Amino acid sequence: MGYFQRLLPPSELTTDLGIQIDHYHVLYRFLRGDAVAVVDVRSSSACTTPAGALCIEVVQQSGAGGDVLAADASRALSYAARGAHEAAPWIIVAADGTPAPHRVFGRSHLVLGGVLLAIVAAGVLISIVRRRR
Repeated sequence: MGYFQRLLPPSELTTDLGIQIDHYHVLYRFLRGDAVAVVDVRSSSACTTPAGALCIEVVQQSGAGGDVLAADASRALSYAARGAHEAAPWIIVAADGTPAPHRVFGRSHLVLGGVLLAIVAAGVLISIVRRRR
């Protein structure tokens, strides 16, 4: 289970909850009877008043009690974000809100770097041995 699935503790709000994770934002869809509230969660760099490390914005509220549900959901997400002990796994976002091009170097890049370094070291050793002959 990932960060965004664990962000909210089990409660009345999370009994009917949908989470849609996109590259640079997450949509939480809360349902309570006929009420629907959709909350967009992004990196804190995407807004002027972040809630901890997250930017939380209600993007849709509909049905009877949708406004109350949206307020409850936003408040719960804000509280959870401010109390989270781990960081959200974000992709770097450009000024226009799209993912910025970047590379995330993982273990495979370290292995490749080590192999290339070993090849260079072997080449240097071979050239030293040949030069002494």
